Amino acid sequence: MAAVAGGRSATATLTAATVDTVTLNRQSQVEIVHHGGADVIYFRVDDTDPVVAADDCEVLLPSERLTVHLDNNDLKLISAGAMTYTVVAVS
Repeated sequence: MAAVAGGRSATATLTAATVDTVTLNRQSQVEIVHHGGADVIYFRVDDTDPVVAADDCEVLLPSERLTVHLDNNDLKLISAGAMTYTVVAVS
């Protein structure tokens, strides 16, 4: 598991089948940006580790951006491949 921290934004590349936990200083609402590639990114916002292609995980498609509310939880992401993403605090 990799820990990714940032003030207002963070960019990282997922290691295949390894959970990244993203913590930002301002984390009530964030935008997740998938920089493209062949694999989708799965994520959870309830402090539970996501699993690739598992139930109860949200999906971010290649080249998609999505805004999510975190309720002061960390964002946790995983992918089957090495996908680059950015998380930006929006509020």
